Formats: sequence, structure tokens, C-alpha cells
Amino acid sequence: MISNILSIQKILLLFFPIALITGPLLTEIVIIISIILYFIYFPKKEIYADFSNKTFLFLAIFSLYIFIVGIIFLASTKSLLTSIFFIRFPLFSIIVFRFLKNDDLFKKRFLYILLGIFAFFFFDSTIQSIFSENIFGLKLIADRASSLFGD
Repeated sequence: MISNILSIQKILLLFFPIALITGPLLTEIVIIISIILYFIYFPKKEIYADFSNKTFLFLAIFSLYIFIVGIIFLASTKSLLTSIFFIRFPLFSIIVFRFLKNDDLFKKRFLYILLGIFAFFFFDSTIQSIFSENIFGLKLIADRASSLFGD
């Protein structure tokens, strides 16, 4: 059962770079599901060890600092609400680093996905710069290649 959950989490993490391209909805879904699975299925000892990591502590304190600054300067309710949930980024980074550190096959797959995405965008942007149109028919905007992202 736990190995199935870990497999699902690995698939989610491998899908994360692709989700970044699609927009914030899929990205946030991947982050939230990964964090939930992390807290449910990892042993408490390992979670405590991860939380004592200096990098996580720094990022957590920085997230708390952002929230406190928002309160002090009476930022809008929307910015305060979003700053509360900044802690998801240090939590997600712990999960990604855990898999990158412990699983060589995951590391290779993650690297290949990132390289494939970068190569695709490089190729598409080069085509768009040369022919003023990318492979999907999007035109240059203000003489700037933007690949799939448009303006």
C-alpha cells in the first residue's frame, strides 16, 4: 500500500514541471496532494528529521516573516491570506529533495523531463524568432519570442 502511494507521489512530482507550463491550477493541485500524501504516509520520525533540516527552517522562518510583515503593514486581506499559505513551498521542496536524494531512477526521470521541456522551449522559441511564428502558429509579440506562453 505504501509503495503504491509513493509511486503516485513520484508520478505527481514528475508531472510537476509539465503542470507549471499549464498554469497555476494543476501546479497547486500537485503541490497540495503531495503535501497531504507526505503527512499521511511518511513516518513521523522522518517528518521530524525533515523539519529539523536547516534549509527548511530557514524557508519556514522566511514564510513566517512574510506573513508578519503583511500583518504589520496592514496589507489587503487577499495578500494576508496568500502569505499564510506560503509554507506550502518549503514543505513541497522537502518532498522533492527527499525523492531526489533517495531515488536515482526518479532523479534521472526528473532530469530528462526538465531537459525535454527546456529543449522543446528552446527549439520552439528559435523557430518563432527565425520565422516570426512558432510551431503552433503563435506570432511574435513585440519582437519577443514567447513560445507557448504568448504575452
